[in-house]
Amino acid sequence: MNKKILPMSDTFQRYGITLAPSSVITTLLLGALNAWTYDYRNPQNELRNRSLQLRNLADEALGKYKVQLSQELSRLRKLLPEPTRENPDPPMEGLAAVKTLDAYIRSVESLRVRVQGAAIPPQEFVHHSQAANQILLTELQNIDSDILRVLSELTPSTIEQVTELLANRDDLLLQFQKS
Repeated sequence: MNKKILPMSDTFQRYGITLAPSSVITTLLLGALNAWTYDYRNPQNELRNRSLQLRNLADEALGKYKVQLSQELSRLRKLLPEPTRENPDPPMEGLAAVKTLDAYIRSVESLRVRVQGAAIPPQEFVHHSQAANQILLTELQNIDSDILRVLSELTPSTIEQVTELLANRDDLLLQFQKS
């Protein structure tokens, strides 16, 4: 009954397991102590933060819009008459409306994913900022503002406009990366 319990370090050493954190972890901790952290008060970081904030707002708006459309789709499906023996076929225009609305919901979700995944330069890019970097961040923020402006009046045509704005945003980043 009296088993000898080995100290934890002896038990792990027997199997070649170390409990010491890796050098990556300790470097991150020491970096935080040495103030390698992101300075949100730095005015150069404001452009990047604003761009992220605008895209998060666009994502939230598209998410709520998708929920609203899903509720409308559910209501539309409930309004379709149940098949009966006398009338086994549902109305074709009702089925077409359901398919069209479902496709529109998928396009809104696709746009939401594109907005969420839009690239932004990393924080290190901002820390080592130069005049060209600040111009790029200003242009990205302007495009993100345009996206919100277009999304304020959501229609099927605005989804195409936002898609074009996101393509322009990607092109801008690619051009900057090449130069």
